Amino acid sequence: MGYLKALGVLRLVCQQADADVRACWEGGVFKLYTNLDRDALTTFFRDYYRPTPLLAPWNGGSGFYVKLDVDRFLESRGAEIAFKSREAVDAIDAIESSDTDRLASYREQIRQTKAALGRIANRVDFVELLAEPLKQWPGATTRQAKKRVKDYVSKVLNAIMLFRSGDETYSIDKAEKDAFISDLRGKVLTDDGLLWLDAALAMRTGAKKNRMESPTLGSGGNIGNSDFSARFAQLLPEVMTFRTGDPPPSRSEVWLSSALFGTPTRDLERVSVDQFNPGKAGGANGTQGLEAAPILNPWDYLLMMEGALVLSGSTSRRFGAGRDGVSFPFIVASSRAGYGSIGVEQTRGEAWLPLWSAPASYSEIRALLSEGRAEVGRSRAESGLTFAQAIASLGVDRGIQ
Repeated sequence: MGYLKALGVLRLVCQQADADVRACWEGGVFKLYTNLDRDALTTFFRDYYRPTPLLAPWNGGSGFYVKLDVDRFLESRGAEIAFKSREAVDAIDAIESSDTDRLASYREQIRQTKAALGRIANRVDFVELLAEPLKQWPGATTRQAKKRVKDYVSKVLNAIMLFRSGDETYSIDKAEKDAFISDLRGKVLTDDGLLWLDAALAMRTGAKKNRMESPTLGSGGNIGNSDFSARFAQLLPEVMTFRTGDPPPSRSEVWLSSALFGTPTRDLERVSVDQFNPGKAGGANGTQGLEAAPILNPWDYLLMMEGALVLSGSTSRRFGAGRDGVSFPFIVASSRAGYGSIGVEQTRGEAWLPLWSAPASYSEIRALLSEGRAEVGRSRAESGLTFAQAIASLGVDRGIQ
C-alpha cells in the first residue's frame, strides 16, 4: 500500500499542484521535493484535490448495475419489480448528483458511461424473461423446490448485467463485454477515465479474449465481489464534501495527516483494504480478543488507488521475436517453490517494483514504470529467479534498487 500511495502523491502533486515536484526513496522513506510546505500540501489534498474518475463498468459490482429482488418478484407472481440496495450503486449516484467543481470530471464520465451502456443495452421485461420460473413457483411448496426455482432465476440473471435508466431496466449480455470495453476505450472515456481501464486491463488483438487483467489489480479491478473503483467512490464522501459550501468531513484532515506524514490517528473506518494491507484486514488473532475488525484510513486507500494508475499495462513485443504479449510494469511469473501438498491454483505473478535513490520527476518515473525492464544477458527477466539474477548482475538501470 505504501508504495502505491507514494506514486499517487507524486502523480497528483505533479498534475494538479506543482509540475516541478521530484521524489526519491531514502532509507525506505518516500521524500518529496516540492515548493509546497507541509501545510500547503495538506491544504491541497483537503481542499483542491480532484479525484481521478475510477470507473469499471465491465464489472458487475462497479456501481452501475442493480440486482433484482428475486424473493419479492416470485412472491408477487411478477407484479413487484424491486431491486436490492447496493452501496456501490448509491456511491456512483451520489457522485453523479454532486455539484462541486472537484467532481466535475467524475460526474461527466459517469454520465457518458451510462449513455454508452444505454446504446448497447436491451430493455428487460422480467415477466417474459423469467416466465418459466414464474410458472413453476406456485407449485414449489417445499424448501427444496423453492430453492430449485430460485437457482433457475439466478442462472438466467447471472448471464446478464442489469442497469436502470429512469423507470426502465436494461440488460447487457456478459458475452458482449469485449465489444463494450473496446467501445469504452475508443469512443467514451476521456484521458482521465482511460487511466483506470489501462491500469486494470491491457487490450490485445488476435485472441479469443481481447483483454488481459493486471496481476496487481485482481481480475480486472476487483477481487471476488469487491470492486476497487466502487470502494474508491464509497470512500470519497468520508474525506470531501459533495455539495458546494458544505464543510469537509470532520475527520478528513486528521486522516490526511496520518496518510501523508505518518501521524498516529484513531477512529479509522471499519473497512477491508483487500489484498493491499493484510496486516489491517482483521480476522482471528488480529487483536487481544478473539477476532479483529478490519481498519482503514480512507485517505490511504484513495491515494493508493491514484498510485495504482501509474502501473498501466500495454501490448508489446518485448517477449522475443514473434512473441506478442501483454506487459505490466515489473511483473514476472512466480518462481516455483513449496511442498508436495501445496495448492495447485495458478498465481498471478510476482511484483518487483523499483526504488530510486536520486530525486526524479513524475514523467521520469512514469517512463521507468512503462518501459523499465530487467535483463539477464540479452534475455528479459521473466520470473522471480531471473529478476533476482538481473539485479545481482546489474541488468537493471543504475540508481534503481
